[in-house]
Amino acid sequence: MKTSTHKIVVLIIIDIVFIIGVILFLSFNNNSNNSIKSKKKNTEINNKINKKNQSKDVNKNKLPDDYDKEKYDITDILKYEIKTSYYKLDKNKNKIYIDSEEELNNFYSLFDNKLNIDKYYLYNNTIYIQYISVGSSAIECKLNDVNFENNIINFKYDVITPDGIMTQDMAGWYLMAIIPNSKLTNIDTGDWIKPSTIKKDKYGNYN
Repeated sequence: MKTSTHKIVVLIIIDIVFIIGVILFLSFNNNSNNSIKSKKKNTEINNKINKKNQSKDVNKNKLPDDYDKEKYDITDILKYEIKTSYYKLDKNKNKIYIDSEEELNNFYSLFDNKLNIDKYYLYNNTIYIQYISVGSSAIECKLNDVNFENNIINFKYDVITPDGIMTQDMAGWYLMAIIPNSKLTNIDTGDWIKPSTIKKDKYGNYN
């Protein structure tokens, strides 16, 4: 009788241990599956985010179909002068640089005359413009040199006054340089400002 009872107790214990083992196994297996699913989900989310960011980067750096590499990937500084209207600019706001199409549009919203500069130059270059006002439209300005003394961009130019009688109408000149970004490493913008920092009120005053 005792032997029979002992066997029953042992069998009950074995059954309990077995049931506990099954429960633990199923619990562990479920947690593992959830962990795998969670990791898989996180991986999918991260992949989507990475693909989205990569897509943004690609679109940002993608060159347009009509981009002419030989024309726009310049190695030397291009210099121009453009005669324009007279603007009453503060001396601290007559040196402007444009490093994006958005800033180019900002420039156009401030000043009437176009620059006749292709926006495609702005993929690998920066445009620097120094505005000079003159007392007569007969006076000309000539940009002679662009240098990087003291790690700041400097324009050297001449104001050419003709002999004889001059007109009394005031005028202005854009002295322009398209500079490859590769030449602008460690260059301080100094007193050059972006068009977005200049405001024009309804009276035509520049602030």
